Amino acid sequence: MSVIDVVVEVLNRNRSVSRPASGRVAVKWRSQLSLTRRDIPTLPLTRSFRWQTEEQTELANNLRNGIGVTLPADRDDVDVALALLWKDLWAIGGGVLPLAYHSFKGGYEEAAATLLLNHVTRNILDLDATYLGDALTALNIEDRDVVRQLEPDLQQVIEILKPGTPAATKAAYNALVAVIGTVSARNLRPPHAAHTRRLAMLQSRMTHPGRPVPGLTTHQAKGGEWDIVGVYLSDSERKALSAGLSVTQDTHRKIYVATTRARHRTIEVFPGPM
Repeated sequence: MSVIDVVVEVLNRNRSVSRPASGRVAVKWRSQLSLTRRDIPTLPLTRSFRWQTEEQTELANNLRNGIGVTLPADRDDVDVALALLWKDLWAIGGGVLPLAYHSFKGGYEEAAATLLLNHVTRNILDLDATYLGDALTALNIEDRDVVRQLEPDLQQVIEILKPGTPAATKAAYNALVAVIGTVSARNLRPPHAAHTRRLAMLQSRMTHPGRPVPGLTTHQAKGGEWDIVGVYLSDSERKALSAGLSVTQDTHRKIYVATTRARHRTIEVFPGPM
């Protein structure tokens, strides 16, 4: 019997498969895999496959051991920007395009603005807006292909929005309401600062000369990996990081997630042009 045959046999004997509520298949190991019974030599795992530089490995080890660290603030090009809150991602600057305005609250106007944000993130980053599914549900749109069908009309809204003046933002909002009215019976309210503000936030990203990087909260970044990660920290979060993280603190656990997503390097990013 070959080594591969042995591994397959042991794997099949030592696992059970369950399907949790999320719909993802979870593999649960009933016992520790032991190849030594077959006289196959094994070696200890002494290196992480995620962290590919000594700098990032040292950072991760210090975080795990509760040792305080200070992130470098070099102007390296990052692949993604992370923060604990969506509002902090919007504060970083035009070089970051967050995948949501804020946590989704269910409003129809918010849902319409999310469809417009999704149009931009799909075209620039090839990524869906985080709450696209929630937005479609709020607008009672069951056919996801509607998003593709609306692309020409949503692009027209973007063109109206580009000047960035209050009048342009109001006109773009009215145009967006008309577009959504072709596919949803939901009634969107007239222009108001609370509703047009999201479009103004989106317009602020259109003046950036280069290609922005995606902005995610630590919750959305769980399980993700990028080469170079930029992390936004508030004063209190930076203080916690420099003092050493504790696994018992929820905020500390979120900071840990943000600072261990990089394969090569983690740097701190600040509000302002990026």
